[in-house]
Amino acid sequence: MPQATCRKFKIMNQPVILYALERRQNGAKNVFLTKSDVEGIIRIKQGDQQAPSGRRRRGAGGGAAVQGGAKNYSKKVLQFFQVLKGAGGQDILCRCVKRSGEWRWCPVVPLEELPRVIKEHHERATGFSGVEKLYTHIKRPFGVTMYRLRSGAGVVEGMHQASRLSKAPPSLASELTFSGTAQRGVPVVSLNVAMAAQPGGGKAAVRCGCRGACTRNCSCKKNGARCGRHCGCITEPYLRCIDPAQYKALNPPWLAEAAAVASSPAPPDRDADAALPPPARQAVLQLREAAAAGEAAAQLGHAVRRSLFLLEEGTTYLNHGSYGAVLRPALEAQRYFQERLETQPVRFMETEALQAVRQAQLALAEMVGADPSDLVFVPNATTAVNAVLRSVELGPGDLLLIATTTYPAVRSAAARVASAARASLLEVELLDVLAQPEAILARYEAALKAGGGRVRLAILDQIISLAPVHLPAAALCTLCARHGAASLVDGAHAVGAVPLGVAALGCDYYTSNLHKWLCTPKGAAFLWAPRRHHRRLLPLVTSHGYGLGFQGEFLWSGTADATAIMAVPTAIAAMRALEPAAAQYRRSLLRDAVALLGQSWGTRAALGVQAPDACMCAVEMPAFSGRPPSAQLAGSVHAALRSRHAIEVPVAYAAGRLWCRISAQIYNELADYRRLAEAVLQLAAEQPGARGAAPS
Repeated sequence: MPQATCRKFKIMNQPVILYALERRQNGAKNVFLTKSDVEGIIRIKQGDQQAPSGRRRRGAGGGAAVQGGAKNYSKKVLQFFQVLKGAGGQDILCRCVKRSGEWRWCPVVPLEELPRVIKEHHERATGFSGVEKLYTHIKRPFGVTMYRLRSGAGVVEGMHQASRLSKAPPSLASELTFSGTAQRGVPVVSLNVAMAAQPGGGKAAVRCGCRGACTRNCSCKKNGARCGRHCGCITEPYLRCIDPAQYKALNPPWLAEAAAVASSPAPPDRDADAALPPPARQAVLQLREAAAAGEAAAQLGHAVRRSLFLLEEGTTYLNHGSYGAVLRPALEAQRYFQERLETQPVRFMETEALQAVRQAQLALAEMVGADPSDLVFVPNATTAVNAVLRSVELGPGDLLLIATTTYPAVRSAAARVASAARASLLEVELLDVLAQPEAILARYEAALKAGGGRVRLAILDQIISLAPVHLPAAALCTLCARHGAASLVDGAHAVGAVPLGVAALGCDYYTSNLHKWLCTPKGAAFLWAPRRHHRRLLPLVTSHGYGLGFQGEFLWSGTADATAIMAVPTAIAAMRALEPAAAQYRRSLLRDAVALLGQSWGTRAALGVQAPDACMCAVEMPAFSGRPPSAQLAGSVHAALRSRHAIEVPVAYAAGRLWCRISAQIYNELADYRRLAEAVLQLAAEQPGARGAAPS
């Protein structure tokens, strides 16, 4: 075992006690750290380019003997060690390293502590069975996460920063603890290091750029520079160390004013029609007149497809649930705002655009039953989910609760965030109980109990994407709250399809797309969160809204085209003019379509049609001649329906069967589903290998 000997020096007129690590080899004594070495390090730090006198001989740290210029010396000095005495008298092996242009002493695990560490923590330190193997990893501090330094009094938190090289290296009071498991199964040894108090009663002194004594929390006045804990002492007059906690953003006044307005309640005398641009207002008025005359129901179907939508002729469009289809009045509103934008870009972006977004916020908040200050716009629901996931505090061992029916993009986002935090995903199997609401609740409760209080966030679907079953979202949110888990409701298919009261659901976060069943232009969605979550919820992009609060942070994410959001009031007004006839038409059409397809195909399974406000349903498809159900067959059938029959409908493989998810929108008619039934029967009857047949 290497021995430590005490050496007393005077360096820069300050008494210094150094403990040099010695090793006897073949009767000779090799000294690792000598007086000249220390003085050479100090000279290099102060800018003296002379090489230190003497030479460092080969020792336990390895490496060849070093003698020569300061440049080469600064590389080789990384191998130097020093042994400092702890408060308990134990030897603490330190390594001299250069970090951020500064020499530091970095504690390594005390040599005599290694046997005790292995003995006490052998079961938790998985993968290490002996002192030699553990020491092999610990003694190489570069690139190996083997120990962490937790901050004590006056010590900067972080790896390899227990004590800085200074005029008077302080004694260290160290306690060896075990703090868990790092990445790749490497155990983490933690040194809780505290700086010893100086004789004067103040904090430990550190080397300051002005060569005068200062504490870690002082301001160094030399040359107007500041001494900060983030970068050490800065002496150059043109450099300044900024503490992020004290940073103040230069927010544009027009954005700060808009953020304050967006955080305020809705005015009691708001005129909803005032938010509609002139072209769209005329179209909405015509829809209202037709509804008042009782003509709204008569215009639904293929007639409204030609008057209110832009869908191409000749295509049977049964997939409204994927990307929706924009209403003509909403598209006219977007084009109006786009022209305004290009007419005077600066004035529009800094005044008119923010006013139009505020009107959209008020209109949507009224529709979904929310306080406007709790609602912000995002491009799509996936963006909102990512923002929530990155705002939730996760750590090793924590859990994110998902289901087998969770939307694939959301599952991927949860997996990435969990991986970064060394957390895990807890998945609930739902495919076999989708028709049983009580069984769904029971499985979620079992999952929350199994999590043992470690579930930090549960991601819940309001309407499942593939099998469009309506889940009991309110009951699930109550269940999560009872078990101490936050809840995020993914209502991507909800707004415009079902009556909605977001605040009454009892969830912690809610998001939905608006381009689907509200028929807005693409790029409009929203995120809702109660006031208690505003401080922690941040957008994915930080811009001029930094520090302006929940509304200000989300209101501006850089220069972007927000005209789809500005068209939201027009879409809401147009859809309201078609209600309640539109909702009744969708429900009736969906039930008739499911019955027609089941009778034509000889199948009975249908998922989603039972909901009172259902707009979509997954229907089991018939068997295909000589081709067993598979994901590949599903893709081939989908492609054949699109290319050969001009029918747009999603086809998927699940639970050993093929399913097609049909949507019922006001532009569809029963004849569309009759055409789908005939096309599928034709594809199913084709023999494998026949020309044009869907491959297996």
